[in-house]
Amino acid sequence: SAAPPPPPLQLLDVFQTPAHLGEWRSYFEAVYGDLQSLRFPLHLANLSFFYRHLLPPDVLAQLTVQSIFSADWRVKPLVLGDLFTSQFTPNGDFILRCTRLLCSRGARNSAAARR
Repeated sequence: SAAPPPPPLQLLDVFQTPAHLGEWRSYFEAVYGDLQSLRFPLHLANLSFFYRHLLPPDVLAQLTVQSIFSADWRVKPLVLGDLFTSQFTPNGDFILRCTRLLCSRGARNSAAARR
């Protein structure tokens, strides 16, 4: 049987100014403190690390996050852009985005994999 299609790319919002952060405002204040330290427009796609317990509840409820262990890389290769936790993220407290840097051994090209 064919493998299920990969989940759509997630966390791609773009915020033009701090006033546009909406439900994300408390996340960025908790992580970065002063919002003036952030560069806008702010693209979530440029972030590769998220604190699960700080994510807006509505956002977290909609995410598809894979649990990957080093032995899984060959069995369940990640696609660039996938969200995952690993044995290096205790209790799944952190969500990582598969980037060329983080997933260089197991990631497939996202454009080809999502066709």
